[in-house]
Amino acid sequence: KIYKKVIDNERKGIYLGKTVQIIPHVTDVIIEHIKQINENKDDDAKNKDDDAKNKDDDAKNKDAKNKDDDAKNKDAKNKNHDVIIIEVGGTVGDMENMVFLEALRQLSIKEKVVFVHLSYIPISSGNEQKTKPTQHSIRNLLQLGIYPDIIIGRCGTDLRENTKNKISLFGGVEKESVISDPDAEIYELPLLFDRQNLGNIVMNKLGIEINQDMEKNKFKELKRWKNLVKNLKNKSNPVSIGVIGKYAHLEDAYLSIKEAVKHIQMNLNIPVNFEIVEAESENLEEKLKKFDGIIVPGGFGIRGIKGKIRAVNFCRVNKVPFLGMCLGFQLAVIEFARNVCSIDSANTSEVDKKCPNPVIDLLFEQKEITDLGGTMRLGAYPCVIKSNTLAHKIYNRDTINRRYRHRYGLNLKYKEILERNGINFSGTSPDGKLMEILELSREVHPFFVALQYHPEFSSRPEKPEELFVGLVNACVQRKSKKKKSK
Repeated sequence: KIYKKVIDNERKGIYLGKTVQIIPHVTDVIIEHIKQINENKDDDAKNKDDDAKNKDDDAKNKDAKNKDDDAKNKDAKNKNHDVIIIEVGGTVGDMENMVFLEALRQLSIKEKVVFVHLSYIPISSGNEQKTKPTQHSIRNLLQLGIYPDIIIGRCGTDLRENTKNKISLFGGVEKESVISDPDAEIYELPLLFDRQNLGNIVMNKLGIEINQDMEKNKFKELKRWKNLVKNLKNKSNPVSIGVIGKYAHLEDAYLSIKEAVKHIQMNLNIPVNFEIVEAESENLEEKLKKFDGIIVPGGFGIRGIKGKIRAVNFCRVNKVPFLGMCLGFQLAVIEFARNVCSIDSANTSEVDKKCPNPVIDLLFEQKEITDLGGTMRLGAYPCVIKSNTLAHKIYNRDTINRRYRHRYGLNLKYKEILERNGINFSGTSPDGKLMEILELSREVHPFFVALQYHPEFSSRPEKPEELFVGLVNACVQRKSKKKKSK
């Protein structure tokens, strides 16, 4: 984004034929971008939201305004922010982030900037917290002209007093500005940092006076947050949800889905055991029997497709609560077409280009695209939800905006036969050409829902995505019925 802006500026003649350089031209664009955020003038960040709103307005009347839009409009009225938090990724010394660090150095000359340096504190075999890597990273920052105001030590345990003293001495900061960041559940960090007074330290260094109203609001927010974290620690009588996918050995696999499920526990106090099952597992059906609900997530490539379709079939036949997302939506269509509509060769043309019955096919808008970089149907789009459907009951609104990332979707040639056999496409694009949500009647199945979008990207700790709420509640009901039947 930054470099494209520089190229555009050069093409427009803004630099008047000067040689375009990293400093000052690229750094100036970075600084300009930061200032635009403060004034809510970041065109690139707003374009997709604006497009989604325009499409939404065209598709709906005044009654279709939803809570998400109201929240966005309220935020948009605030023209300036009190504080902007900027994260520079990577490690000090990386070539990739040097230009951003230089831009922030320049910004700090004219603006009030507090530099918070996060550094890893390894523990030696002798159980000693080693500060040498932090000393070297601070030295690198100083060479760049950046003086850290606060140093956060990322360590397996709380920083010891002698460790803090050493970091304070070599880092040139007060001991109170050396903050411990031990291994913990990520949602506990605000509480851990508050106990070390980090918020007030930042405010003081920014020169922002802390008034009584701020303290009251902080107390109120932290009290609520403590309750959410407390719920997350509840382990009694959990429901079990399996995610059928790939990369089960990776801790971060399907992390957004895992966190979205955590948000349910935090808000509803319903403990959830989350487990990834390899789609290519032997005896897959046997492994699925232990779960109260199943998620088939998004993904790419042919590996695992057969197993995921088997999982969809298991859920549909055995009335196990099911949520399919992106690829999961497409595989739910394929499974239904094969086993209910008797279209044995039903498949997706993404996997089989010569498939005689591509119930899932390349989107019409994608057929002429040859450059694959950045050309997916990507970002936020409106989805219109039919009334008197499970989706409408769950969302309680006529239109939602959700994030997408796909090139393939339902082939409309097969829409009629799928609907005739029991699928209800309860959510569509505003023009009705793209099927976004499918479901089975609750008379047939307690909870069988699949979506072309990614609901996990819209979930927040204090506001879980509604379909995950629906899935977990369905799992609770299933578990309760199984318990009563024993």
